[in-house]
Amino acid sequence: MDPKPSASALLFEEFLEKGRRFCAYRDRSTKETAIRLHQYGASPEHSDRILRVLESEGFLNDDRFAKALVRGKFRNNHWGRVRILQELNHHQVRPEIIRNALSEIDENEYLSALKELAGKKMAGIKEQNDFIAKGKTAQHCIGKGFEPDLVWKIVNEL
Repeated sequence: MDPKPSASALLFEEFLEKGRRFCAYRDRSTKETAIRLHQYGASPEHSDRILRVLESEGFLNDDRFAKALVRGKFRNNHWGRVRILQELNHHQVRPEIIRNALSEIDENEYLSALKELAGKKMAGIKEQNDFIAKGKTAQHCIGKGFEPDLVWKIVNEL
């Protein structure tokens, strides 16, 4: 006769399955997954074990998460490196992973995205004073996470 699994073991398996489903939907950070496990009601001990299992099974990978976030936020949301860096820091991704992920942004593509963003913003501003229009354009681009010195260089070329 097989011994019945303990309630703790059953709970662990349930939380592990919930973690698998949560991570299978899209790439998640370790922090994001830990928060979700806590919301499900998993104990800290279960959460730590589950995170290790999810990582070993390939469901959880901060390197993959960081690269996906960089690609998506740059190409779809037109965010600059500063804003992407803040988002990755918010997810508590390790600095070496952040550096590696940010290095995947092509410099020429980055500059052309900034030029396009600045050009569109400048064209949409109805301000007659060129100084004020450039200031508003620069503020918009800086708010999107582009480096201020680079923004001003591009805006002054417009």
